[in-house]
Amino acid sequence: MLDAGEACDDGNLIANDGCSEACAVEGSFSLCPGGVTIDLADRIILSGSTVGIPNITETNCGGKSAGDAIYAVIPSKTGSMVATMKPQVGFNAPIIAFRTDCKLAKGTEPYCKQMTQQLGFQDTLMVTAGKAFYVVVTGTSGSAGAYTLELDLL
Repeated sequence: MLDAGEACDDGNLIANDGCSEACAVEGSFSLCPGGVTIDLADRIILSGSTVGIPNITETNCGGKSAGDAIYAVIPSKTGSMVATMKPQVGFNAPIIAFRTDCKLAKGTEPYCKQMTQQLGFQDTLMVTAGKAFYVVVTGTSGSAGAYTLELDLL
C-alpha cells in the first residue's frame, strides 16, 4: 500500500530492487538500460512522474516529445503479471508500453496503449522468470504528469 510521502512500496522484501527501504525509487530513468531495475518477487507499487525527465525513446503509440520513465522489471517466476497504471489529474494523454529492450525501434514493441486520464490502464501480461522486460511510461504530444504503477506477479 502506498502511504503519504512514499514514491514506491514493495513490502521491502528484497534490497536494491528499485524501491528502497525508505520507500524511494532507486535508480535513474535517464540511464536506460541501466536505470531503474526492479526485481519483482510479488508486488510493487510505484508513484512517479514524467515531468522534467528526458525523452529517450518513442513508443508504437506516440510519445516522441515527452519524458520517458522506464523501468527494467525482472520477474522472479514465470507466469502472469497484472499491470495497473493510474494517471493523476493533469496527465491528460499518458502512454504505457511493454517491451523486451529499453530502446526498441518504433513498431517492434509487443504492447503499447494510449489511455485517457480518467480510465487508466489494467492488463495481464505473460512474463518469464529472470527475463527482463521494460515498462515505459510517457505521454502524447508532450503530455507529462504523475502516475501510480502497480505490478502484481501471480
